[in-house]
Amino acid sequence: MQWATSNPEKRRALTRLDVSGEITPATRAAAQKTMASLADLMEQVRTNGSLRNASKGFAAAIMNSLAETTMDFMIHDPANAKKHCKVGFEIIWRAIS
Repeated sequence: MQWATSNPEKRRALTRLDVSGEITPATRAAAQKTMASLADLMEQVRTNGSLRNASKGFAAAIMNSLAETTMDFMIHDPANAKKHCKVGFEIIWRAIS
């Protein structure tokens, strides 16, 4: 979250690139390969936690939404960024345990 909150303009660019038709399947595959170990970890967490009955995609969307919401609040309310980060982490932790 540190990178995202320190670089909100780059975070917005990544969001736009994700839905862009300009990103090739090869580029998306390379990005997925880079993130494979994180994806494996998240799958282990999902199958052993409270999200075990959720599909992989649904669980990922929930986790992403929680992270995005936390980062948005950290960016737009910097005076309370540490508090938002802590609460966001606690909620994500509860969702995966």
